[in-house]
Formats: sequence, structure tokens, C-alpha cells
Amino acid sequence: MGGPWNFFRSVLTQNIAYSVYHEAKTINEIADCIGVSPVFVEGEVEFLEEYGYLIKKGDKYLANLMIEEINENSGDLIKLQDELYAKAAFLIANKFYDELMGSDLLNSDKLYYPDGDKNFLAWGLVPYLLANSTEGFEEKIRFEEVATLRKDGAHNITTAYIVDENAPKHRYSENTSQWFGPMWNCLKNGDEEIVLWQINSEWSNREIDIDSYSYEIVQRDLKLLSRFLRGEALSGDEIAYMVQKGYLKAAGDRATNGRIADGKSANDKFELAVIWLKDETIKQQLIQLCNRVRAMSQSELKPLKEEYVRLVLEKEPRHIQKMRAYGLQHMFYSDGLFLKYCMKELFNNGRLKLPKEEQRVSLSTLIIQ
Repeated sequence: MGGPWNFFRSVLTQNIAYSVYHEAKTINEIADCIGVSPVFVEGEVEFLEEYGYLIKKGDKYLANLMIEEINENSGDLIKLQDELYAKAAFLIANKFYDELMGSDLLNSDKLYYPDGDKNFLAWGLVPYLLANSTEGFEEKIRFEEVATLRKDGAHNITTAYIVDENAPKHRYSENTSQWFGPMWNCLKNGDEEIVLWQINSEWSNREIDIDSYSYEIVQRDLKLLSRFLRGEALSGDEIAYMVQKGYLKAAGDRATNGRIADGKSANDKFELAVIWLKDETIKQQLIQLCNRVRAMSQSELKPLKEEYVRLVLEKEPRHIQKMRAYGLQHMFYSDGLFLKYCMKELFNNGRLKLPKEEQRVSLSTLIIQ
């Protein structure tokens, strides 16, 4: 059924969830809390409970999602978050960028990036490796322990935000609506596996329909990419679609490097417009490079992170704390806010340059095999 907005379809359903966030209530108590007749509440409560957004405890209901309120009282926590994320980005992103750009791994025939453009490569490879490196990461809580398997087949954790317009903002709050990810989808076909990994940001230029994104990627995009990489001919319509999505571009004079493993192209007039890690070996070598850089900052960041996590968790009702703690495990790893701070750090200090206009539709996109 798509994103959570398809379930919280009215002010009434949103207020129902909010009213039972901190303590369980009966239908009558919910109705009293939000000032409407129980007859209007009952059907919505049943709908939210059916899809796992409420949990029934006897005759009472409790919210099964995270609600984050940002208001005038959030200043100290936002300041701490800003300082912590900025320090992590400074310590990790700069050192890693320098190590990566100076590495012989970028010359590997198992790594493809269009036109040999290292700036374009960095826009995708730096956040991908920061999100997928594991040095210092401890998974004490597994996703399956806290995610909800919903009636429509979704398996996820939902967070809602209530933001006071007068609330303090973190330093990179602008363009927040343009940031989406990291996101990844996988297609398995026998022994073959292909992953598409992306981030949308203020620097990229592509439209994403969150409700249909994963379905479209798996059912069409990855299948076409797999065929192209195997050297199978695509139709004119399929090529046009792949160009529009930013996966392919017209081949240039320097573009014979690594279109597919045997050096032939599915269509000699087109080549990949995105980054391609051709096998597990190059992926692990790059991740190990990132892990070595991460190890240098662990002792400095760990106590700061622990203090931040403690302050965040103590605000949460008891039944939500484990769910919130799961996400906090991923701070400075597959953490979209951390990746944004890292890219801002690298862009602001001149390591990253603005991508070319025609590159923006393909920006921060990787194919991993």
C-alpha cells in the first residue's frame, strides 16, 4: 500500500497514534483525549491495528511507530547532534576521501566509472563505502526484532516527525526534503546478484516516487541493467528508458573502458553512466580501506556517541526504546544524516566539486555485483 502517509490518511488517524504514544488507552479514552465521539475512532483504530501501526493490549491500544517532536525545548539535543555529526564527518570523511583518491584501487579493471571522472566517482563511492564499512559497528539489536511485518507485505519501521516552526534547526536542515536514502535493491537470478544503491540529494536531479520505487527498480531497472552488462541487445525503447533514468549515456571517445566484462557493449552507441563494482573482491578491498580510516577515530567518537544515545533514549516511552536503539546503532554508518554531513564537509572544503549538469541524474548511483 506504499508509504505511511497512505495509512495516516487524516488528522484523526494521526491524532489517534499520537494519543497512545506514551501510554495505552481504550477507544473511549482515545476519543476523550482527542475530543471526538468513540464512533469515529473505532474504525480508524481497527485499521491502524490491522496494519501494525497500533498494538492491542487487552482493551487498550499503544502506538507502534516512533514519533519525534522537535520544538523550543530541543535546542540542547540539536546542538549536541550538530557538534557530534560535524566532528564525525570532519574526522572520517576528509581522511577517507584523501586515502581513497590516492589509492591504486581506483585503477582496478574491476571498478568502472564513466569518463575516468574521479569527482563523479567520489560523489557515489564515498557515501557508499561510509555506509557499508563496519569497523566499530556493533549490531546488538537485529532489524527483525523491532521491524513490523505488515498485512500488505511491508516490513519496516516508521518514524513520524512533529516540527514546531519556531524550533531550532541543525546546520544542514535546508533541502532536507531533497535527501532520500541510502536506498538499495537487489535482484538475484541463479548465481548472479546485482544491487542498485542510490542517494538522492540537493545535488542530484531525479524524481522518485517512494510508493513505487522498489517495485520499479526490481521489476524493470535491475533486469535491464543485468541484460546490458551481459551484452544483450536492448530495444530502442529500453535504451531510451535507461538513458532517462540516468543509467546509460551516449558513448564518448574515452568510453570503451569497462562497459561489460568482455569489452563489448550491448549497444555500441551507449555506455554506463553510473559507477560499477564488478565483483566482491574490489568491493571488499574498498571497504577495508574505509575500515582502516574509521579505526583511527573510534576512541574519540565512541564516548560522544554514547552520551547522545543516552539522551535520545531517555526521552522515549519504554515500549519504543528498543526500536529507537536499533536505528541509533547505525549512527555514522548507513545513517542518512551522517552521510549528508560528510558530503557537506567535503563539498564545503573543496574536495568535492559540483557535478556537471548532465551527471546529476546519475549522481551517487552504484551497481554492485
